[in-house]
Amino acid sequence: MTRPTTASTLSGVGVGMNERFVRSLRFWMRAYPPRWRAARGEELFGLVVDLAGPGTLRLGWRRAFDLARGGLATRWRGHPPLLTWLAYRLLNRRIPRAFRAWALDDISGSWYPLRRFLTYWWGLLWLAIVVSGPNWQRPGGIAVPVLIVFMRMSAGSARRAAAVQHVAAQPGESLHEGSLVAQDGPQPRTTARWALPWVSRVLGFASVTSVAVAFLAQSAAAEVCLAAALGLGLIGGWVALSRLSRFVGLCVDQPHRTLRAGSGEDIVVLILLTGCVVDSVPSDLLGGGSLVLSIGIGVAALALLPGTLVALGFARRLIGADLTGSDIWSIAAFGELPPVDPLIPEVRPLTGPVAEGAVVPPAPPEPIDDTPYPALP
Repeated sequence: MTRPTTASTLSGVGVGMNERFVRSLRFWMRAYPPRWRAARGEELFGLVVDLAGPGTLRLGWRRAFDLARGGLATRWRGHPPLLTWLAYRLLNRRIPRAFRAWALDDISGSWYPLRRFLTYWWGLLWLAIVVSGPNWQRPGGIAVPVLIVFMRMSAGSARRAAAVQHVAAQPGESLHEGSLVAQDGPQPRTTARWALPWVSRVLGFASVTSVAVAFLAQSAAAEVCLAAALGLGLIGGWVALSRLSRFVGLCVDQPHRTLRAGSGEDIVVLILLTGCVVDSVPSDLLGGGSLVLSIGIGVAALALLPGTLVALGFARRLIGADLTGSDIWSIAAFGELPPVDPLIPEVRPLTGPVAEGAVVPPAPPEPIDDTPYPALP
């Protein structure tokens, strides 16, 4: 039995509504563009609630169809013309000012990283699929997950760069309160407390898989390589322990950084990396296939696993502060304190009063390297 939900908390309408009806209505309202829902979504919600009346258990198919049709029509009215859209999508040409709201929805959408990836990397993806053959064998079977991992890792920076290029007001344009402009902001970073446990699991799985492959193949050379990698990993773990003990307390504050835990998409990336490890196990293992790739992954995993476990212990003991995975890597691998993160450009709305007639200032000129040439002898 579903419990009733008070619609006044959702749309300002004081009518008790069924929770199933609210979920259904919210689902069909997603047909409208995000910018439209942010501006007028609650008004539409309240209107549909008033028309449905109290005690309605579900949204009828007629109203669902009307919502879907209206949402798609609204999206189509704001969509740029075909040639403009092709220039934006394929050539990364700046979108005209009239379609910036559409571009903002496109860049903020959940599927933008995939659309961008397919636009710029479709040739490499197709090559990987062709190389993999009909049975999805190596190396193409590994290349596709690796490309997807790269797509996810570059998604944040790609969104910020695209928003600055296509959405932010350009030099000379008038400004008003709420105008979207490029401003320096902090960098979002993933905490080491979240990342290192998952990295440890992936490295541990890769290590166990490679050791099992070496024993099943009865390859003395593979066993020696894995044992040597483990020895190097233990030495590296001891070095990481000494460096982290000496430098972690000396790390400077990071005022231009916002720390966050990983998302579900990050977990999917790590699962894909684990799938690469599984795919590296040759299908013809029992028939004497080559073990170069699977054992190579195991060598890398065994060399990194001890140091990663040491770093994980330090990350869990941090009190009052947190580090990122790159901070840990900088200290453990190179013995260097991580530098202070710089501010990065991002698109944000102007807040507060804006002077009448204010415009976006021109971009500063590029610095010129006027270093003189050395005198000829």
